[in-house]
Amino acid sequence: MRNPKLRIADLLCYCDFNLICSSINSILNNAQRYSHKKIILSAGQQDGYVYFKIEDDGAGFPENFTNTGKVDFKTGNTGLGLYFVSIIANLHCNGNKSGYISTTNDSQLGGASFSLFLP
Repeated sequence: MRNPKLRIADLLCYCDFNLICSSINSILNNAQRYSHKKIILSAGQQDGYVYFKIEDDGAGFPENFTNTGKVDFKTGNTGLGLYFVSIIANLHCNGNKSGYISTTNDSQLGGASFSLFLP
């Protein structure tokens, strides 16, 4: 990628560093594979969660991979990478909250938008 830009605020969350880095790396590799030229990685806080968001300018996720809330993998119609990342997210718990992922096609770049939420 040319001229990568990383915008991450000062955030703190307790997580398994290696699992989360592996998850983000997996999604970034997919974004790089399917994007045309641009990828945005951002992070922030929302509703008691720290989130990592990856957006690209590619064609987006197939419609059956997108959601408007939490991804439900009980249907079994998704890629293994997203499935494993969702399991890793769900392993991160704090009180009554569990981690989760969100996949949409509403990227500010016009392609896929993936978010990993950690409590």
